[in-house]
Amino acid sequence: MYRRFVRSFLLFVLPVSCIASAHIPVRAILDARIAGRLEPAKLIGLTLVLSPQSTTSENYEAVVNFSTQRGLWVTRRYSALQRLDVEGPAGAVEKVFGVVLVDYVTTAGQHFHAPDVEPTIPAELAGRVQDVLGLENAPVPVAPQFTPRTSTTSPFATAKLWVDPNSYAAMQVSAWQTTRPADATQIRKISTQPQARWANGGDATVPAALVSYVRQMQQLGKTPFLVVFQIPRRDCGGLASGGSTTPANYTTWVKQLVSTLGTTRAMVVLEPDALAGLDCLSAADQTTRYQLIGNAVTLFKNQGSAVYIDAGNPNWKSATLMASRLKMANIARADGFALNISNFCTTVSCQTYGNQISQQVGGKHYIIDTGRNGLGPNGSIWCNPPGRALGPRPTTITSDPLCDAYEWIKPPGMSDGACNGGPSWGWWADYALGLCQRAAY
Repeated sequence: MYRRFVRSFLLFVLPVSCIASAHIPVRAILDARIAGRLEPAKLIGLTLVLSPQSTTSENYEAVVNFSTQRGLWVTRRYSALQRLDVEGPAGAVEKVFGVVLVDYVTTAGQHFHAPDVEPTIPAELAGRVQDVLGLENAPVPVAPQFTPRTSTTSPFATAKLWVDPNSYAAMQVSAWQTTRPADATQIRKISTQPQARWANGGDATVPAALVSYVRQMQQLGKTPFLVVFQIPRRDCGGLASGGSTTPANYTTWVKQLVSTLGTTRAMVVLEPDALAGLDCLSAADQTTRYQLIGNAVTLFKNQGSAVYIDAGNPNWKSATLMASRLKMANIARADGFALNISNFCTTVSCQTYGNQISQQVGGKHYIIDTGRNGLGPNGSIWCNPPGRALGPRPTTITSDPLCDAYEWIKPPGMSDGACNGGPSWGWWADYALGLCQRAAY
């Protein structure tokens, strides 16, 4: 594969007469074109070609399971059982196939990627897979699949997000440092990353702990990262029920939080599940909810913060329906919308969904909660599903220009509720450890 890439690359960057020469310093030419190691979070699509003797349902599912357990997502199955299309972060691909992916750039600024060596078929796939296609993207030159945003296009690019040294994950690292050092190292994958602070509690008064958090961020020169989760009739009385008791109290609560921020710019995510989950409300209450969220958008934007309205996830509502609801909730004034909060949908599926919504709401950008989506969902299980993994780390370098950032909006390791062995609320060390151990990094 590497040799195929070399030939294709040279055909593109050099005249044919030069390539015909037996004295072309191929290695030197390629080295001169290296832009660096491929960004580990960049998504790579591959095709696994099964051996002719292995085209059985049992072998096919074995290849599927191997791929998903190692951070690769199945994007297409073939009825003939001869091929399997998968996708995953470059870092996971490198680990699975024993390569280093290199980013090459031509003098015209066009990018290619290719492995440093021929990929190795993992021992677990020996006899089942005979070839891996797609680790090189030559000979067709393509532009980079991601464009790092600047402060003019992504509010998160200039945000100074805080890593809490006293988070549950950090305390777990300390607790295990001596007795379980290997597990402590795993948990550091969570404790070293910035995560959002959920803003809820009280009725018409913002809790003192939330005020203290804002003051601490102001003193440290950090950007508050807030998930406002206070809407009346929250979760329609489900596991996450609560919020302000009346619309008036909600507006008072939001105004108090805005006043607490003062001139400090925050990153604000508004009301997870409030739009996707409003079907339980009467028509009048739905109208009220739209008005409350829309007014909150205006209040935070007038204060100077960046605002993203939650828009559910790809497995919940259609893009057309969510776009309609976002319009009713003042998306025109917001910076964009948020996807996959507290969920497990793959980054690829969220970007596809986000782009479909964006086309219907004036090209608004979006952010994705990638804290627990490293292996995608586990069927329809949304509450503490087993076997999941950390997803891409927080970054503004994403694989789609409409995606402003991957962020950890729900802190990984926090329970979804009293389900599948988890506590009703709070930190769940064993689940957190599993997320870390199954991560692609």
